[in-house]
Amino acid sequence: MPYILDEFTYFFETPYDVTDKSFNQCTLDRPSGASADGRMYIVNHFLDVDIFGILIPDQINAPKTNSPSSILAQSNLCYQAWGRMPNFILVGDASNHACCVYVNKHPRLTFSSLTGLIGETPCVPRIH
Repeated sequence: MPYILDEFTYFFETPYDVTDKSFNQCTLDRPSGASADGRMYIVNHFLDVDIFGILIPDQINAPKTNSPSSILAQSNLCYQAWGRMPNFILVGDASNHACCVYVNKHPRLTFSSLTGLIGETPCVPRIH
């Protein structure tokens, strides 16, 4: 369909299926081998747990994963890596909106929460 735009023409993403609770990286994962120049970016900030080789969402640690301090730490890491804040932060569960509240600590951003995406919820930064 000509009106559906290819995500990776306009965006790059950080790794998903992360199992490290520290979220200590912000590398360009997709599209593989692409440049970040001229692309917006999505930070995948949801934690999985490996159960017998199958990665599933880590619901037990979701409150800590979705905490303002965890999201802010990865956002700051990404800022250091790319010289700009993320355009989108994809979280595992934003139903209580706590993950989007952290931005009150950052004077340049506000967040809104969009719901209804397949199992994930993005926090959408709006830069002032």
